Amino acid sequence: MGAQITNYLLEKGRVVGQIENERNFHIFYQFTKGASDEQRGMNFPYAFALNTDPLPEAFGLQGPEAYAYTSMSNCLSVQDIDDVQDFRETLVRQTLYHLIIKLTIFQEAMQIIGLSQHEQNEILKMLAVILWLGNVQFQENDDGNSSISDTGVTDFVAYLMEVDPEQVQKVLTARVMETTRGGRRGSIYDVPLNPAQATSGRDALAKAIYNNLFEWIVSRVNVSMKTRSAHAQVIGILVRNGYTFLVIYR
Repeated sequence: MGAQITNYLLEKGRVVGQIENERNFHIFYQFTKGASDEQRGMNFPYAFALNTDPLPEAFGLQGPEAYAYTSMSNCLSVQDIDDVQDFRETLVRQTLYHLIIKLTIFQEAMQIIGLSQHEQNEILKMLAVILWLGNVQFQENDDGNSSISDTGVTDFVAYLMEVDPEQVQKVLTARVMETTRGGRRGSIYDVPLNPAQATSGRDALAKAIYNNLFEWIVSRVNVSMKTRSAHAQVIGILVRNGYTFLVIYR
């Protein structure tokens, strides 16, 4: 007996915007409220300023009120939902449905599906990248193009992604265009973006990261639930509640 999950529709738009009094995905509030001091990176401001290495698990986390993606709808808490407890508790007694819907895959839940400690940290790091990306703001230059309002935010995003800070600034404020001639590759140009275009690109990047992270987690869950023997019957269940996916029980 086993199961397989197929993701049909992930509500990616929720990552970057919600209506008034509606929350982002639960995991962002669980993470920002329930992270450990090590994960929060209590030493981060000092280490980063001194150009030394913070703790390996330091994500520079603050509360959900500090991030645009979690505070814009003015709904940081929900009655009867304990974000801190949800982040810490095991999911042994919960169903697969709750595992996917809430994306609460930490501690024992991560271990159950075979994620190493390094993989767990990388998942948390990507969530932190999304949160900090939402705080990247753009200002309009005299020529109408955009520039980063606070490069300290993009520097931190670059630190989390382990890439060059100048490269992060470049990809957020310009797009690459390539000309073709007779089916052949031509010249490559960097086209500056105005603030509105840059904001849309930033949000698209955040949604893409979350979508790819979700798909990867689903694939790892499927590996852990793969049927170990031949099967003769299949039951398909379509579930829709923020996500839409098909669970196939064999």
